[in-house]
Amino acid sequence: MSLYSWFGFTNILRYRPVLNSHDVEVEILPFVLGAARNEADNPFGPAPQVKAIYAGRDSATVGRLLGLKVVPPKQFPVSSMTVSIFIPKQKREEWGTKAASNKKAGVN
Repeated sequence: MSLYSWFGFTNILRYRPVLNSHDVEVEILPFVLGAARNEADNPFGPAPQVKAIYAGRDSATVGRLLGLKVVPPKQFPVSSMTVSIFIPKQKREEWGTKAASNKKAGVN
């Protein structure tokens, strides 16, 4: 999971009661980012050095604002795919239909 995915996930959990009070329902569906990027012809590549430097400062700042302690892993990238993620068949079919429509329309 990326750091920004984690920030988003924790905020959804934190603010879910507020969202629900406004009739906003949030459905959390896991997916494999690498597969999504490959499908969009946007494979993973190493970050430029400037981005890597900025990311360290940015993650510390965002973590502080969200009240989360951010501790970089000793080894990065870390393979987080140690378990299989099962997505309901209906959602896979729905996403497949949307992806095919977007690809046909030239939308990434």
